[in-house]
Amino acid sequence: MKAIGILIFVYSSMICVAQRWSAELHFGYANNLPSRLTIKQEGYPDLSIKAKYYSEPFISPYYWLWRISYKKDEKQKFEFEAVHHKIYLKNTTNEIEAFGISHGLNLLIINHVHILSNNFHVNYGIGGVLAHAESTIRGKSLPEKGRGILGMGYYMSGAALNISFGKYFNINKRLYFNTELRFNPSYTVVPVVDGKAYVWNFAYQAIAGVGYYFIK
Repeated sequence: MKAIGILIFVYSSMICVAQRWSAELHFGYANNLPSRLTIKQEGYPDLSIKAKYYSEPFISPYYWLWRISYKKDEKQKFEFEAVHHKIYLKNTTNEIEAFGISHGLNLLIINHVHILSNNFHVNYGIGGVLAHAESTIRGKSLPEKGRGILGMGYYMSGAALNISFGKYFNINKRLYFNTELRFNPSYTVVPVVDGKAYVWNFAYQAIAGVGYYFIK
């Protein structure tokens, strides 16, 4: 009987823990503030401009955000999220013929979530940037493949922050809807032919999506 009691306790504990895990998938919109872009290329003077970026979140490859969440208690959650953000340089120059990070400027962030009254929540987090850059600088185009992680052109190459505010809407015991306004500053260093680009980005984002508790 003692062994059965222990098994029931362990199983109940596992169920309680599992109830706290959820997954979310969001789509959204992003807008970028002007920010500094510096390019250092071997054999040439440095280039530095106040870059203006656009994002095209509704054109493939689309903007998306997914996350896995652990609800510690009724007031706190911890999350790991991946955000597929992308930027294209609007104010190109004779030397910076094309520049973008569109496959994308992927933000990998760990958040601490404070759940307030009426299911409002405040999130703040920190993480890294997985970037895939495309550029043509002074007539030299960066190959998109054959370098970086697994030769696919991706680089773990920066840091990002998240500050966001949102609200959960419970649909049933397992399913919920989430809306969120976000501010994501990031800094990343990506390759260009014979050099590197140093990229600041300050993005405002609005997202909406669904979440699902694995066991409820």
